[in-house]
Amino acid sequence: MQLARYYLHKLRAASAAVQHGQGSAAYGLEMLNQEWEQIEHWQAYAAEHRSRDAGWARLCMEFPLAGVEVLALRQSIAGRVRWLRAGLEAAEMLANERAELAILDELSGAYQLLGDLPQAENCATRLLERAEALQDKLAIGRAYYRLGSLDEERGRYPQGREKVQYALNIFQQQGAQTDAGRALQRLGAIALYSSEYEQAYHHFSRHLEIMEAAGRMSEVCTGLLSIAQALMLLDEIDRAEPYIRRAVQLSRLLGYQRLLGAGLIMLGQWTAEQGQMEQELQYYAQGIAAARAAGSQRDVIHGLSNSGLARMHSGDLQGALRDLQAGLELARQAGLPRFICNLQRNIADAYLLSGEAEKARRPLEEALRLAGEQGSIYPVIKALTSAVHYLVIQERFSEAAVWAGALIGRHEVDQRLFIPLLARLEAALGRDVCWQTLNRGRDIDIQASLPQILEQIGQPHSDTLNDTIRQTK
Repeated sequence: MQLARYYLHKLRAASAAVQHGQGSAAYGLEMLNQEWEQIEHWQAYAAEHRSRDAGWARLCMEFPLAGVEVLALRQSIAGRVRWLRAGLEAAEMLANERAELAILDELSGAYQLLGDLPQAENCATRLLERAEALQDKLAIGRAYYRLGSLDEERGRYPQGREKVQYALNIFQQQGAQTDAGRALQRLGAIALYSSEYEQAYHHFSRHLEIMEAAGRMSEVCTGLLSIAQALMLLDEIDRAEPYIRRAVQLSRLLGYQRLLGAGLIMLGQWTAEQGQMEQELQYYAQGIAAARAAGSQRDVIHGLSNSGLARMHSGDLQGALRDLQAGLELARQAGLPRFICNLQRNIADAYLLSGEAEKARRPLEEALRLAGEQGSIYPVIKALTSAVHYLVIQERFSEAAVWAGALIGRHEVDQRLFIPLLARLEAALGRDVCWQTLNRGRDIDIQASLPQILEQIGQPHSDTLNDTIRQTK
């Protein structure tokens, strides 16, 4: 037991060194690497003996909480879950309510990263129930933050925003700066997916400022990538590059595989803007490998989605479908509707580019349905662009032109797909008729009209222009 306590102390010391910032991070990580085998051994020993002795139960409970910052860098997500589950059982055996609350919070976040949303929600719900019973305001805020994060993951943005904002208010009242920083980052993510890019950038900047001041190096990596993503969507590509490269460099220094994977995938996105296709795919492959090593299902799916999209735009439709369908399978396993929607839309686009409209129909229908359930116009616009493509391939040009009219001027539209569609509509209908029809679609309420476009996608080949105009007015 003395040896176990000694290595628990080593874990705490390594985590404290990492938390003091980049200057001492190398020392903390070197210490951790030197002692890691022993740390793992004594945590496993404590977990094995937790039911026999209260002393071992206390150690089992303390190990996953002793080095939260450094364990986020060193452990795989699956390994983190194992430690936390054992620690939770020990905390329950010892009736240590505060430790139980802390572990439930961490465990919910770990399950979310692992892609197991039902387990993440179960832990967050238990956390809320226990926190309310104990009247622990900080833990209540953390429970709402976790539940809001899960809403965001599932594409329920209004519900997620409400819960995370409620959590932020609690954190600010309690003076919990790092918790407030995490809530700001999540509000930024919700703003990003709701096409509120300036607001997202503001939230992300505040998050990074808080985490750098606190020396939370793993959160700093997250903050750098979040800001870069917002800048890219604001078309400030050059400003995004140093944030991405610093995040990748810092992740390598810290050995932070999960964020290294996310950073390399984003570096691939940035490279795509430079027109460097071969290097883009290399970054995606490296990012996917790093994410797999860390057990981050979400980042693997994201990487496969981006890789498939890149292959599709390069004309490698078979390679695109291979990556996209692999990502779709993982997204279904994880129950992530936002990713399922994006992947199905891209799969539909790949089939349409190869002229296989019938194979595109079912993926497109699911993408449209899921887009309508997300509470954001962004996925709806993307899916509607694909629906226009579907109608053009079927030579239903008048219907396609009405819906295309609703997309003109929308910054969310992928111009690489949309501009060739407009050219085909002009060629088929004639310039004057085409633009008259496009103008009739400008006033369509896109969100409210999803049932109509879904109905048309399911219809056989026919020109139902009058019905389209009547239904969407």
